[in-house]
Amino acid sequence: MSIEFRCRNCNRLLRTDDGTAGQTARCPDCGSLTVIPAPGAPPASSYGGGPAGPAPSGQEWHVPPSGSRPDASGEANPYQTPTQFGTPGYGLQTERDGRATASLVLGIVGLVLWCCPLVGIINCGVGLTLGILSLKADNRGMAVAGIILNAIALLLALMNAALGAVLAVLG
Repeated sequence: MSIEFRCRNCNRLLRTDDGTAGQTARCPDCGSLTVIPAPGAPPASSYGGGPAGPAPSGQEWHVPPSGSRPDASGEANPYQTPTQFGTPGYGLQTERDGRATASLVLGIVGLVLWCCPLVGIINCGVGLTLGILSLKADNRGMAVAGIILNAIALLLALMNAALGAVLAVLG
């Protein structure tokens, strides 16, 4: 024996086993929640409109997770309704900015410009600053890579400047 009922939102005819009366079903078309009526109740439509064809065999209905059961009035909580991928999250997304990317690019350029100490030191100083400022962004790995490359290039540029100063004094 099966229970036939209509989706409250799109009016699609749904079928399920009679042992599921009183549970909540998810419509495979529109995804809205509907309370499964008692066996023998006529398939009532609530809003009309929409396809009213029979449900395909195999996937007639889906019982959502227990956190989205309807309240005492029979209505599902619209703020707790899960999607087909689970309950949507309300977490804050961290902002992706270009400072980490700029730090990485300046680190790569610094590895090329270390032979010009003045330009290399300025370039690496700016790259280190941008990398440190972007450590809390979404692309933290890129910021860390930029910091490491800029530190290496800065050390090379400082050693080159020191070697040039020693050679200028001795020569």
